Amino acid sequence: MSDMKLSLVIPCFNEAKNIPTLIKGCADLLSNPNVELILVNNGSLDETEKEIRIAAKGHKNCRLINIKQNIGYGNGILTGLRSA
Repeated sequence: MSDMKLSLVIPCFNEAKNIPTLIKGCADLLSNPNVELILVNNGSLDETEKEIRIAAKGHKNCRLINIKQNIGYGNGILTGLRSA
């Protein structure tokens, strides 16, 4: 069982250009070892998955969940919550 106390799940669809800004905005959150950031690539057709992988390097409490096909916002949230 994980020692995480809080998991923040953010679904991302075609957000490649916004991922670096998102990670920077979560810097304080990512400095807390009891918090994890779960970014769900929700079937993006752009470079979102690649940008998440790049941005998450160096943050052991930032994880990528990759969904191959977008079947809705709710599925992205639920998939992230299941992995928390």
